Amino acid sequence: MADLDIQIQLRKMVKPSTPTSNHLRTLKLSLFDQSAPHIFVPILFHYLPNSERITDQIKCDKLQKSLAQTLTKFYPLAGRFSKDDTSIHCNDQGVEYVESKVNAILLLSFSIKVSRLSF
Repeated sequence: MADLDIQIQLRKMVKPSTPTSNHLRTLKLSLFDQSAPHIFVPILFHYLPNSERITDQIKCDKLQKSLAQTLTKFYPLAGRFSKDDTSIHCNDQGVEYVESKVNAILLLSFSIKVSRLSF
């Protein structure tokens, strides 16, 4: 399988579109959540070019705006764990948003090869 040449175009923090209310600033974690290990789960979405006339910049702006609106509804995702790991401080710090470019031909062949793998 060929290596993908990924070029990062933009890296920034996306914050919720509206601030979290003061009475929702602290989310207490259950005993089960406190004992679970902290796992970082990066998510990668890839979009193949299409024939629409919408520019990449318009698509990316819409994606960022949608993420900001989603973080308003799921406010703990934009927060950070407290020092004692018993709660999440919903401080609206945001999530990392990264835009990158990949050769579409390589990405298409990579997607086909991955989808053929049996799990």
